[in-house]
Amino acid sequence: MVHRALRVGLVVGILLHATMAQAEVRLGLGLGMNSSWYSVSPEPPSLDGKTGVIAGGFLEVGLSEMFALQPGLRYTQKGFAYTGFNQTEHYVEVPLLVKAQFRATPKVFPYVIAGPNLGYEAAVYFSNYLGAVLFNDLDVALDMGAGVTFKISPKLDVFFQGCFSLGLINVIDTSSENDVSEARSRGIQVTGGVSIRL
Repeated sequence: MVHRALRVGLVVGILLHATMAQAEVRLGLGLGMNSSWYSVSPEPPSLDGKTGVIAGGFLEVGLSEMFALQPGLRYTQKGFAYTGFNQTEHYVEVPLLVKAQFRATPKVFPYVIAGPNLGYEAAVYFSNYLGAVLFNDLDVALDMGAGVTFKISPKLDVFFQGCFSLGLINVIDTSSENDVSEARSRGIQVTGGVSIRL
């Protein structure tokens, strides 16, 4: 029984290795803007969102002609403002997205993309401390979006993408004094970039 399990494991391992060896792997870089806000309870009057920078890189591992896995690492600015006060958070995010692409023409590939995103608040800045809202270091979100890839050459792609980020957890630091008891992040991200086949 043990020998049979070992043989099955060995065969599966060889098949996985062969699949990964044949998979198309791309390295990508993207840059754009993130329009962020928070769903807050209780909501203060005149709460506005903030537009900031989003930039980072990713690996794209082809699973089939249609599907790919896209882990990444990126920097994202988030924040909010109200009645003379503004707050900016700087996040390092690790998305793990699944991409499904479709061939429109031999050089144009629309796609949809979705998956979880783990964010770490690396720094936060206030216009003044009075009115600041303290957050936990970690945020978990679900990213969902769509885009289009243009095949420039056999190795070089250019892409444009829009994405909605839906915060799944309460990011308020409940151990500190805050005027709000619950806040969940939201964001609309528009990015463009390039990817190179490795």
